[in-house]
Amino acid sequence: MARCRHVVRGVALIAASTPGGLHTGAASLLVLGAAVCAALMGFLQKPLLRTYTPVAVTACMMWTGALLLAPFLPGAVQAFHASGDAMLPVATAVYLGVFPAALGYLTWAQVLERLPLARAASVLYLIPPVTLLVSFVWLGEQVSLGSVLGGALTLAGVFTLSRSGRLPKAARAREQAVERSAV
Repeated sequence: MARCRHVVRGVALIAASTPGGLHTGAASLLVLGAAVCAALMGFLQKPLLRTYTPVAVTACMMWTGALLLAPFLPGAVQAFHASGDAMLPVATAVYLGVFPAALGYLTWAQVLERLPLARAASVLYLIPPVTLLVSFVWLGEQVSLGSVLGGALTLAGVFTLSRSGRLPKAARAREQAVERSAV
């Protein structure tokens, strides 16, 4: 339980450093839904990689995503026609389909083919710091010191939690005794 405190403190520090603080609502539910879908994707993808190549699995995922988005195609066509620059929406869609989507999923499928799902998922802890760096360098977004420190504290807590099963019995017993005495 003591290890969870670092994660909670890190998230609280990030929320306190964000203008307006922590918000919950429809957007929070969408983020939670995306996380659940990503976890399901890894869980469902792993057995497929025993039979099919990463390229085949990625192609299947991309086509499935395209079919699920098909109901939104009429609105996209209307937005395309309403746009003053006819090539910008097409170039943007191609870029998003090829680089972050297809190459990202292909890379993920290759990692899953070689590593157990739980171990591969631990690499995803790199997404927040890389996103923070990219948003600062490429997009010129302001990043507060509290966000950086909160993120570091959260990642350190998550790292500590993920390694908790690897502690020797004596160290685990000492830690549990300390936790019990703190309560």
